Amino acid sequence: MLWRYTKTLLLSGALFGGGMSLVYLPLLLLGDARLFWTLTLGSGLAFGICMALITLGLQRRPPPLQINAGEHVLHDGPANFMHGKLALGGWLYLTNQRLIFRAHGSMQPAGVWIWLRADLVAARTARTLGMVPNGLLITTMVQRELRFVVAERRRWIAALALPPEALAQPPAPTRSTPTDGQPPR
Repeated sequence: MLWRYTKTLLLSGALFGGGMSLVYLPLLLLGDARLFWTLTLGSGLAFGICMALITLGLQRRPPPLQINAGEHVLHDGPANFMHGKLALGGWLYLTNQRLIFRAHGSMQPAGVWIWLRADLVAARTARTLGMVPNGLLITTMVQRELRFVVAERRRWIAALALPPEALAQPPAPTRSTPTDGQPPR
């Protein structure tokens, strides 16, 4: 888990610092290399720390999802849904029957979008803004493309690719819970 925040800090900090180096380039051309590097690295580090903290804040769990009888959640996590030109923040759920996106409603319209699992025909990785490797592109039966920004996009793709017979049963618990009241060994 710590690796995810470190990776976010380093990647976003390097991209932002690289962009800011263009802004500070006149300092370098005027011979003030020390100030150039201080501002470039400092702004990149500050931006990276902010992005890591934002990522950490997004990990808060939303209220439980109301699901149908016989339905179980296979995978879920924070996501941005690219709805036209809007990027809606919220939580994405994949169940054995549906793909559900619930916008959180902070500084944007709240809402719920639902697609039947049978209507989803393909999922692949994508790059946000053409360069950030955190996009998930899902194609529906009517050739509509759903764009999401997610963490661990390969896990999403693996969960979306599960065969129908694997979807009939709820997933096995990920943690062992002792039935005799004793802690697990």
